[in-house]
Amino acid sequence: MLTGCTSISRQVGREPEPTIPNLKISRTHFHDILDKLGPPTQITALPEGFVFLYESLLIIENQVGFSSTRGVLSWFKFSFSDADVDRIVHIFTFDRRGYLRSHVGKMTRKDIGDGSSLQFLFALEQVVNTGYLERDPVQQDWGFMLLNPLPQILNSNQSLDSGTRGLEQTGTPTAVGQRTLEMH
Repeated sequence: MLTGCTSISRQVGREPEPTIPNLKISRTHFHDILDKLGPPTQITALPEGFVFLYESLLIIENQVGFSSTRGVLSWFKFSFSDADVDRIVHIFTFDRRGYLRSHVGKMTRKDIGDGSSLQFLFALEQVVNTGYLERDPVQQDWGFMLLNPLPQILNSNQSLDSGTRGLEQTGTPTAVGQRTLEMH
């Protein structure tokens, strides 16, 4: 028996710093945040201002594989994998004039699953499904919202994708919160 290890990692979103120095409440303008961090992952309106959400995910999948040197068995690899996600989130709240009212930043690590597979030859394939964490930014989908199925269109006035009804971290299940009205 032969063994082998593989580590597959993917970065989703531009990685902001875990801490951001020199932020002064009522003195830091949103232009300063944009200069330091670039465009936010999500934006939403508030009655008295607006909010920026910056989010970065590093998905790491570690695999251990077993193979044989005998005959046809040498063409296959049995893999066992475990995946984790490191998430950095920053939320900035601004007043109507664009000055910082509050800021919170958090860094977390979460186990997102494990799996096993039978792979042909030397294929390095992802085993754990992480597609729900690798979605495109929702700002690019705003125009397509009118083409959604009827349950989603009926909920469009409260949609989290409109930029006016709140924020949602990447990977939030559709079975909880606001998305339950859309009947996914």
